[in-house]
Amino acid sequence: MYPFQPCSFLHSRKRFPILILVTSSSLNKPGGPTAPGVDDKYTGYADRQGVHINSGIPNHAFYLVAMELGGRAWGKAGVIWYDALRRGLKPDSDFEDCAKGTYISSGILYGAGSKEQNAVKKGWDKIGISI
Repeated sequence: MYPFQPCSFLHSRKRFPILILVTSSSLNKPGGPTAPGVDDKYTGYADRQGVHINSGIPNHAFYLVAMELGGRAWGKAGVIWYDALRRGLKPDSDFEDCAKGTYISSGILYGAGSKEQNAVKKGWDKIGISI
């Protein structure tokens, strides 16, 4: 029903296999499969309207921010995401709410216009959500 691409990440000295969702629209893009973006959002009725399928979209934004900032993901990107969750993301928040929340949190934590806030904006922009 949904194509998956097996993948693994190195963690410490062990390999943890994971599955990365590759949507049918991303399979047709030049250069092969890509990470999900907002254009790949599932809008059907399966999986409670895609609650798990679509989780790869903000996860990819987090990944992009963490890579932009460097260091350990929980060092800055993780702190930003956690702070956004604490400050008001709700079960019915959408991608735009998450983008705005992480942008606001990064400004509060690291300063308006900081490297961290610019990385958050850039990460969300890359997946198709403008702040």
